[in-house]
Amino acid sequence: MEAAFRADPTIGRDRLKKAAKVGEKKARLFLRRKRRELAGNGDVKRGALLEKVSNLRDAEIEVILRSLKKPEKSQPKHYEWGTESVKFIACGDTHWGHNKSSPDFWWRLCDMAASENVSCILHAGDILEGMSGRPGHIYELDAVGFDAQVDLACSYLNQAPCPIKAIDGNHDAWYQEKGNIGLISGKQIEKMVPHFTHLGQDEATITVNGLEIMLWHGRDGASYALSYRLQKFIEGLSGGDKPHILLSGHAHKSVQLDCRNVQAFEVGTGCSQTKFMRGKKLAAHVGFWVIEAFPNGTGLERIRSEWIPMY
Repeated sequence: MEAAFRADPTIGRDRLKKAAKVGEKKARLFLRRKRRELAGNGDVKRGALLEKVSNLRDAEIEVILRSLKKPEKSQPKHYEWGTESVKFIACGDTHWGHNKSSPDFWWRLCDMAASENVSCILHAGDILEGMSGRPGHIYELDAVGFDAQVDLACSYLNQAPCPIKAIDGNHDAWYQEKGNIGLISGKQIEKMVPHFTHLGQDEATITVNGLEIMLWHGRDGASYALSYRLQKFIEGLSGGDKPHILLSGHAHKSVQLDCRNVQAFEVGTGCSQTKFMRGKKLAAHVGFWVIEAFPNGTGLERIRSEWIPMY
């Protein structure tokens, strides 16, 4: 039993019984003694953990081990852009790595960023395509694996004429969650692109010249009415949690909506209709927004937006 325990201090009763060929009672008493020894040596934390583990089955321990990865929390960030107005490009769902991702989309976005003199590009998630594992998906990829997709994304992002701030979406999170590799896409890109800032996973809120801008990706499905998704999300926000501007990814749609004094946008996509979307009868609105917002010290005075489509 000692050898089995040294090899894996979190071993449960089931595996200890098999490894040491002992009965239920011996395994339980041995783990209890080890727990007390650790607590007596001052390792109370580890002793408490073993106390929990020793009463669990191996399958339950596996569930706990899979859940130990903490979700990445976004941190509030404050910026000052310009003087009278805040001008930026809102985009999302570039899905670099998928063969339907459009290089022309990104080059046009960069041209507009330069010509419109925007302060920043805000990306609402799904920077990478990821690797879902669904049947046939591998044949839709032109970059396979984490390193190849990150390198491809960086080759585009490094060409941007202004800073980029982004959240990770569900496709980006595949490498950390479903792929169980533990890699956070945005954090890796941040190391490789000097003017790229990773704001967090799924959502983040930044404050620019007093205006709160929320980036949200979401993991829900499509809705019949294009505005319904934004409307329901905003209706679910508590009063004190509402941003002035909401930028939403994931849906691959172009929508502008005024709801509960929130100016909300579905930011479109940089990836044309995939085989998955065609099978679900979902359109892809390829394009991005150029947005200029005018703060008044307490909130939003007015807003000017232009949708740039790519047909």
